Amino acid sequence: MEESAKEAAVFNDKYVKDTEADFMAKVTKTMTVSKPDVGPWRDATKDVYKQFVNVQGFEALYTAIVDAGKEYK
Repeated sequence: MEESAKEAAVFNDKYVKDTEADFMAKVTKTMTVSKPDVGPWRDATKDVYKQFVNVQGFEALYTAIVDAGKEYK
């Protein structure tokens, strides 16, 4: 089951990447697509999680999300 899930994840990631590339190629022919600088947004929201540290289970969930996100940097 785990092996199949990993294979499906790889397939899905490639499918999404390919589909997005095709879509962007089509839409950029007729419109301008902007890519905003997310740096200021990240800076402004970097401490929002601290509002929830007293919520039961939050710390474990937050840590798991951060750890999972490290794979995509």
